[in-house]
Amino acid sequence: MSIIGIYSIWQYIRQKRFDEKLRVYKNFLEIIADSTLNQDDQEKKDVRIRYILAKQELILFAPVEIVEKNSEIGPINFSNTFEGNQRYNLYLELLNLMRKDLKYLNKTISPEVLKKLL
Repeated sequence: MSIIGIYSIWQYIRQKRFDEKLRVYKNFLEIIADSTLNQDDQEKKDVRIRYILAKQELILFAPVEIVEKNSEIGPINFSNTFEGNQRYNLYLELLNLMRKDLKYLNKTISPEVLKKLL
């Protein structure tokens, strides 16, 4: 097999891995967004079950630092309390870790900018 063939296979595997991570991270962010709905709507969308499944996918595909940061957040609850604000700040850190894992050139976005966007 030639060097070009090996490189092509390596590129293909790398792209597939990127696509899978992107799918996992987008799914996780959708669940976080759905967790802001009222309790009835959350139950209709099976947010708790989807959250458990998403955490399992994070364990399989994400680097250790993302898994550990997610474990620090704990249950999804970004209420306007000290604990809720702490979790929200950890969530913002998690977003930047996901960006870094996807190899964006500008790897981090400041917490202030993220808060404005969210």
